[in-house]
Amino acid sequence: MGYVSDSTYLPRRLQAFNPATKKLFEYGLIGLAIGAALVAGLQFRPPTVFPSQGTLDIRLTAGVPVLQLFTQLPPSDACHGHCNATSINVTITLIEVHTSGIDNMTGTWAPVCTTNIPLTIDIVKLATVTQFLCGANLQPDTITNIRLTVSSVIAKISGEPAPVSLSLPSGKLEIPMSPLAQIEAGKTTTIMVEFSPHIVHEGNGQYKLTPILDATTTGPD
Repeated sequence: MGYVSDSTYLPRRLQAFNPATKKLFEYGLIGLAIGAALVAGLQFRPPTVFPSQGTLDIRLTAGVPVLQLFTQLPPSDACHGHCNATSINVTITLIEVHTSGIDNMTGTWAPVCTTNIPLTIDIVKLATVTQFLCGANLQPDTITNIRLTVSSVIAKISGEPAPVSLSLPSGKLEIPMSPLAQIEAGKTTTIMVEFSPHIVHEGNGQYKLTPILDATTTGPD
């Protein structure tokens, strides 16, 4: 027979080992079993246990309660230089964040919150409230910029009989982070984007949106 009759079922050649060697072999088998159990447990762990990602919240507010229409035309041609915008509807079709990557060498733009867009926001209403814009789970990294791609801007301006379309240079709003926003595993980082809209009347019914954008960071915590 090739095996002994005791409960360990060790090969016969192991019977030549001294007791200490056999113990080490048995402990090794036990260690392998424990290691396999730990790996399996980590693979099926709940997401709240040892989280590997952090949470990013992006919120939007307006910095100018009363919007002023700045004009390059004589006052008589543009509401005497003090036209108010009663609404500015901005339609966002893409939200991206730029990360610094490893040693600031592998950074790239990545879309976030793809299920929440397109999204249309009336900037005028944000003068008194803050709107949740985007929430995403990200790997730990440093965010250097946020970019919003805008498909249209429609405004109601006093003195105009109908809503007008505002042009937006490049069709994108890019907001640099200062200081940079940090994403840490298991923590939440909130970025507050402050949108201060300015409108330029270029004549012949043409209007351009030239916003001032700023961002502040809270967290990670």
